[in-house]
Amino acid sequence: MKKIICILALFLVACANTSSKANTAKADTSTQKKQSEAKESSDIVDLTKMSGTIVYSEVYNMLITPQEYMGKTVIMNGLFNAYENSEGTEMIFGCVVLDATACCAQGLEFILDGEYQYPEDYPEYGSEITVKGVFDVYEKNGYKYVYLNHASFI
Repeated sequence: MKKIICILALFLVACANTSSKANTAKADTSTQKKQSEAKESSDIVDLTKMSGTIVYSEVYNMLITPQEYMGKTVIMNGLFNAYENSEGTEMIFGCVVLDATACCAQGLEFILDGEYQYPEDYPEYGSEITVKGVFDVYEKNGYKYVYLNHASFI
């Protein structure tokens, strides 16, 4: 009788051990999948799904800590803005967001991919736009500027 109990005990331990390994393998696969999905989603900053206050705060963060956003795809809604640079030699285009009370504004410059002429190929000044581009930084005259490169209207 003792032999049967010992054999059953060993069998149960062996089954539990196999089941535990299978569960661990499933958990590892599930964890790897979740980590992969999280990395992919962390490469996209979709401001279109956020409230006005959060969008304003996130754009502020982009301006203050640009290194955290480098190379990420940014999608944002805002108001189309266009102006000439201080030398009057080029047009600069931006997507401007307002805070929840519409008293303060922040924006990001964007550069469209392709050949576009202003004003023919651009929205009306002040109109609502959605723009998508890759967050980047450039330096000009000793100053660093953040912008969305390879941008497009969506």
